[in-house]
Amino acid sequence: MKLSHKDLVKLGRYEASQGYSLNKIEADFLKKGIKRKDAIRALEAVDYYDKREQLKIHKEDSKKEENKKAVDKNKSSFWPWFILLVFIGAILYLYFSGAINFDWLRTITFK
Repeated sequence: MKLSHKDLVKLGRYEASQGYSLNKIEADFLKKGIKRKDAIRALEAVDYYDKREQLKIHKEDSKKEENKKAVDKNKSSFWPWFILLVFIGAILYLYFSGAINFDWLRTITFK
């Protein structure tokens, strides 16, 4: 049974996704009568694709982490602004209801 390089890589990637190590996949290839040189070339490609896939997953995770930090930063600025607006609203309510006045502000003069 003669498998092409592409087929060996597909088979190796499938077995790697099933949790087999590269050594076990190589042993399986050798049991199937595949030449050692062809098996090693296929395993190098399998290793390359696995590392590329892990790098892609790592990049996606880091993007998610950055997005999460940005959302957390936005959430953290909500409460101080909310408290400030409630305080200003309370001052304005008390001023317009006549409970407090700001006559002392008229006494301040800047020279």
